[in-house]
Amino acid sequence: MRITFVPPSPEEFNLLFRDDPIKRGGGLGDISVYVPSGRAVKGGGLFSILAGLAKRAVPFLMRTIIPEGLNLAQNIVGDINSGTLNRSNLKKRGLESLHNVGRRIVKGGRRKRTTKKKRTVNRKKKLGLRKKRKYNDVFMDL
Repeated sequence: MRITFVPPSPEEFNLLFRDDPIKRGGGLGDISVYVPSGRAVKGGGLFSILAGLAKRAVPFLMRTIIPEGLNLAQNIVGDINSGTLNRSNLKKRGLESLHNVGRRIVKGGRRKRTTKKKRTVNRKKKLGLRKKRKYNDVFMDL
């Protein structure tokens, strides 16, 4: 026999579950519920594009332009110490370091690794070097 469900009123519910907070549902407050944020797609803005370019440009700058800038600074300090610093000398040093940067870019900046070829011995020669062992059969003499 089936009967219809009649939910308890709030007063009856409080009367039944007032003493036990676990039965009442007190543990539901610490459950985190996923709430979607306003933007679903991130990382497509101008600054992320610039960050991607900078990530590739910084190693290039570190290995080509910055060492040559240090070399230029050393040359200018040497000119100041020797007393030959003038506009034409500065121009000459700047063009010289610009030429060195261009040479580094064209050259590639790094020396490529070469792998040594392993010496291979012909398999037939290797097998021919081994002595063939003769096996004596014990029953051969009978």
